[in-house]
Amino acid sequence: MAPARISMVHSAPATATAPALMHRQLSSTSSSGSSGSSSTSSSFASSSSSSSSSPLSTSTSHSPPSAKMLSRRRSSRRTHQHQHHHQHHHHHRPALTAAQRFFSMPELVNMLCAYASLDRVDLRALAAVNHTLHALALRHWAQHLDIPLSRADAILNLCTANPLLLTHIRTIRIRNDLLQRTHDIGTVFSASSSSSSSSSPSHHPQQQPRWNELKLLLAMVAAQPSSFLTPPAIDITIGITEADSLYAAFQPFPRLHQRIAALRILPDIDTHAGAVDEQEEYLDMWDHNWRRLAQLITKIHQEATAGIDGAEYNDDDDEEEEDDDDDGEGEGEGEGEGEGVQAGPGLRVFQFAHFDIEYSDYDWTPSPIPLDFWAPFSHATAASLHELSLTLASADLPDDIFPLLAHNQLRTFTLSRSASGPVDALEDFLDHNQRTLEDLVLEIGDPAEPLSLKQTFPRLRYSHIFAEEYVSQSTQLDRRIDFAKRHPHLQGTAHRYLTYGVPNFPHGIYPNLRVLSSDDSAFEEHALQRISSASTPERHPRPEESSPPGLSHLRGGSDLATLASDSWLARNPPAARAITALEFRYKRDLLTELLPHFPSAFSSALLPNLAELSIEFANSASRDFFSVVSPAISVLTERLLGEVLAALVGARALRVLRLRDREGRPLLRDETRAARRGNHQAPPPQQQQQQQQQQQQQQQQQQAPSPYSGGGSGNGRVAHDYFSRHFDFEIEDDDDEHQYEEAFDDENGDGVWLASALACAGLSSSVSSSAADAADAAGDRGQEDADADEFLLLDFDSFPPSLEYVGWDVPAQNTTHWYRVVHALPSSSASSSSGTHKGKLQRIPERFRTRITAGDGVWERTFDSMRRPTVLDHVPRAGPVLRRS
Repeated sequence: MAPARISMVHSAPATATAPALMHRQLSSTSSSGSSGSSSTSSSFASSSSSSSSSPLSTSTSHSPPSAKMLSRRRSSRRTHQHQHHHQHHHHHRPALTAAQRFFSMPELVNMLCAYASLDRVDLRALAAVNHTLHALALRHWAQHLDIPLSRADAILNLCTANPLLLTHIRTIRIRNDLLQRTHDIGTVFSASSSSSSSSSPSHHPQQQPRWNELKLLLAMVAAQPSSFLTPPAIDITIGITEADSLYAAFQPFPRLHQRIAALRILPDIDTHAGAVDEQEEYLDMWDHNWRRLAQLITKIHQEATAGIDGAEYNDDDDEEEEDDDDDGEGEGEGEGEGEGVQAGPGLRVFQFAHFDIEYSDYDWTPSPIPLDFWAPFSHATAASLHELSLTLASADLPDDIFPLLAHNQLRTFTLSRSASGPVDALEDFLDHNQRTLEDLVLEIGDPAEPLSLKQTFPRLRYSHIFAEEYVSQSTQLDRRIDFAKRHPHLQGTAHRYLTYGVPNFPHGIYPNLRVLSSDDSAFEEHALQRISSASTPERHPRPEESSPPGLSHLRGGSDLATLASDSWLARNPPAARAITALEFRYKRDLLTELLPHFPSAFSSALLPNLAELSIEFANSASRDFFSVVSPAISVLTERLLGEVLAALVGARALRVLRLRDREGRPLLRDETRAARRGNHQAPPPQQQQQQQQQQQQQQQQQQAPSPYSGGGSGNGRVAHDYFSRHFDFEIEDDDDEHQYEEAFDDENGDGVWLASALACAGLSSSVSSSAADAADAAGDRGQEDADADEFLLLDFDSFPPSLEYVGWDVPAQNTTHWYRVVHALPSSSASSSSGTHKGKLQRIPERFRTRITAGDGVWERTFDSMRRPTVLDHVPRAGPVLRRS
C-alpha cells in the first residue's frame, strides 16, 4: 500500500502532515525521556552521596589516620567532586528538541524522504536545506533517474560533482524530450503531431539531444562496482532516425545492454508537404535504421542470456538471484563479459507507431517496416517480451509479419492498422498467446475477412476489439456475445454500438466489468442487468467489496443538462453510487457552454463516490473552422479555471480533475487576480534589479563552492530560513546554491518545482526571480511553457473539499500540465460555513503518476492514448487507488 502523500510546503506548522505528527510524537517522547533521565540522575546522585559517606560513618578507630589513608581519602574527595561537577554540568545541558532528535536519525529522515518524493517537489525543498539532508534527499532522487536528452549535460555535471549518487541508481529512463513534444505513439493519433512543425527541434538549434554527454553518463554508471553485479534497468524512448546514436552510446558497455527493458520508437518525420528534403532523407535511411535497431535488440538478448556463469533470471516472480562469482571487477568492460553479473530479464516492452494515416496528412504514406527486421527481433525477444504494441502502415501486411514472430508469452498486445489483407496469421499469433494475454487491443480497418474471435484468454482483464469487416452486424454481434460469455472475468472493455433493436448486453455477460467505453444506452443496459443480478439470492458480496458492484469507470459522453434529472444515472441510484470515474468527450460544446451544468451534473447528490473527472471540450477555433472570419483560439484563463473549481464544490469526493481541448494552450494568467495576491505578486522591475544586484554581491563574497554548489539562485538560503523557523531547530549554516537545480529532470525542469515549493510555503523573497532563473535554466521548453511557469502558484477561493490534482492538457506541446492542490489550513478563515475551501494550485511534474514496475524497471506508459487520462485505478472494489512505484 502506498504511503499517504504529505506536503512539505504548507504555510504553517499546524498542518497535520507526517513530519508534524512525528514532531508531536517525538516531543512527547522527548519530554518523558528528559523527565526520566532527570529522576535517574537524582537517584544516582543521592546513592553516590550516601555511598561516599558510608566509609566515614562506619569508622570506629580513634587512632590518627596513616599517610596512606589520608592520600586515599583526598583522592576519593577529588573523584566525588569531579563526579558532582560532571553531573551538575550534564543536568544543565539544554535538551535536544524533538526536531533535532528526528533529523539526527538517518532512518527517520529516509522515511521522510520517501514520503517527500511522491510528488517530487517536496523532495527538492528538503534537499535545499543543508549538506546532510541534501545528500539523503538526492539519494532518493537518484534511485529512478530520468534523463531527457536535452538535459543530459546538466545531469552529467551533477553526477560528476556527486559521484556517490551513481551508486544509488536503480532504474534509468532515457528519452528524447524534444521529440516527445511534437511526436507521440498510440492507437489514437495526437493532433499536435501534424500541426506543430513550428515547434519541432529543427527550429530551435540551441536545443539538441546531448548524445555525447549521455555516453559519458553511461560510462560512469557502468564503472560503478554495483553495476558489475546488478546494473540499473533502462527504459528508452527515441526516434527511429536516432538508432545509430543509441547503438553508439551503448556499444562500449555490454553489461548495460542486458538491462535495457523497454524500447519505444517515435515516428520522427515531418509529414507536411513542404518538408520534401526531410522526407527523402528519412526514407533513404529507413532500412538502415531498422537494421541498426535489430542489431541493438540482438545485443540485448546476447548479453542477457550468454556468457553468464550460472546466473538465471526468474521470469515468474521477477526476482533476481545473485551469482557467487564476482570476477572481472577490475577488468575492462570488454573483458570477461557477463562474469559474476546477474542475468537480465531481456527486452520486456517494444512499442512503435507509424503515423495513423486516417488522421495525418494524406500526402504522406509511411513505408513498411523491412521484413528483415522481424526475424532477428523475434529471435531476440520471443522468450522475454511482455508487451508488443504497434501501429502499422497500410503496406505492413499481417500475413507477411506475424508468421515471423514466435512470441508465446505476451501479456499486452496492441495492434492498430488501416489495411486490407487476410488475417489468418494474426489469428494464429493470438492463438499462441492465449495463455498469457491480459490486455488486448485490436483496431483493424477494412480487413479482407472478419476476425473469428474464437480465442479464449484465461487471464484477460481488458479488451478492445474492433474491425470494420463487411459482414452482417447480427453475425458480428453474435460473435462478440459469445466472446463475452467465455470471458466473465473481464474487467474493462470498449464497446461500439452495432445495431439498434438488439440488446448490447444480454443478461449474464460481463458480470465483473468495471471499465466501459460506450454510450448511454449500453451503460444503462449493463447497469440494469447488474442491479438485477445483485438482487438475486445467489449474489453474495465478497468481504473486500466496499463499493457497489457494477461499472465504476465510464468513457463516453452524456447530456449534462439532463444528467441529474432525466438520465440513466438519475433513474438508477445504485448504478450512480458505483461510479467513481467519468471521462466525457464533447466535439461541439465549448467549456463555457458546459460549465453551467457542472453543479447539478457532478454533485454528490447524484454521484456520491465520483473521485475522478475528465472533460474534453471543443475550442472555438476548431468548431468554427469553416466560418468566413477565422476565429481566435479560446484559451483557458485563470479566472475561468476558478469558475470551474467553484462549480465543482458540490462534488465532495472528487480527487482528480482533468480538462482538455484539442487546441489547448498553457493556462493564461489573470493579471487582475495576480495583483490581488499580495506577497505572491512579482516585484516591480526596479526592485527585481536591486534584488539581482544584491544576490550577485552575495555570490561574490561567498567562499569556494562546495561539491553541491553552482549556478543556483539562492533557494538554499530561503529553504534554510523556512525549515529552521518551521521545525524550531537550527540547521548548519551552509550557503549552498545547489547545482542540482539545473539537472532535475521531470519533463519541465525541476528547478521550477523547487522555486514553486518554496513559494508555496510563503517564501516570497527571491522566489519570483528564482522561478525565472529556473525557467531559463530548464532550456527544454517552448516559450509558451516558460511563460506558464511564471505563475506556479494560483490562489482560488473555492475548491472541492477532497481535490488533490488538477490537469490541463496542452496538445501543442504534447503534454499535460499537472497541479496539486494545497488546501488552506482548516483553522484559518479560509473555510467558510458554506463548506467552500480556499487554497492554491502548485505546478508539479507529470512524472508523479508514472509507475515503475518492480524487477523489470519499466516506466509504464500505456500505448492506447485513450486510456491515459485517468490517474487513479478504478477497478478495485475497495475504491480508487493511486498506484505508486
